[in-house]
Amino acid sequence: MNDEPIQPLPYLKLLLLAALLGLISAGITFVFMALVNGVQSLVWEEAAAVGLSAPIFTLLICTLGQLIPNSESDMKILIARQ
Repeated sequence: MNDEPIQPLPYLKLLLLAALLGLISAGITFVFMALVNGVQSLVWEEAAAVGLSAPIFTLLICTLGQLIPNSESDMKILIARQ
């Protein structure tokens, strides 16, 4: 068994780094979730401003969402078609 005393300073530095990374990732996640909430509210509240009925507007938004390339394979297909 190793009888060397444990040095707490490297462990404390590692814990502080982990805490800092956790705070940064929590901040990024908070901003992302607030942005998603804002965009969702904007999109779904625009139905009344556009003057379309809710079912038609929902169909329109979902159709437009499918037309946007959302993965690398979709992009490769679009590039191959050109």
